Amino acid sequence: LLPFAALAVGAWWLPPPRAMLAHTLLLHYGAVILTFVGAVHWGVQLALTGRLSVAAMVWSVVPSLVAVAALQAQPDLAAMALALALLISWAVDAVLYAPFDFKHWFLPLRGVLSFGAACALIAGAFAPSALGALR
Repeated sequence: LLPFAALAVGAWWLPPPRAMLAHTLLLHYGAVILTFVGAVHWGVQLALTGRLSVAAMVWSVVPSLVAVAALQAQPDLAAMALALALLISWAVDAVLYAPFDFKHWFLPLRGVLSFGAACALIAGAFAPSALGALR
């Protein structure tokens, strides 16, 4: 969460050129992490030999597609879309992973990380650097 927090703070408090850079990096980091969240399904499917889930494999590419689409939007909307996608991804993963015997800490940790990242992205959506880019 440290990169999310640092970039959100930077988007709010750095001087304008650096604030825009911090905001851009926040969006790109959010997109990369969203893609990573989808990729986890590949690892899970590889570990579960004989229990391949077509739904999980299809879902695994959705976060990446959303991330690419979000980066095409205005900065404030991109941040909100990435935040929402991280939260939805966590909810989907909670349902998909419920039947499996994962480490007891995995889903709660994913929830905290997803919520924290979403909060940083939402804060970034309202940063003057994001809103100034719209003018």
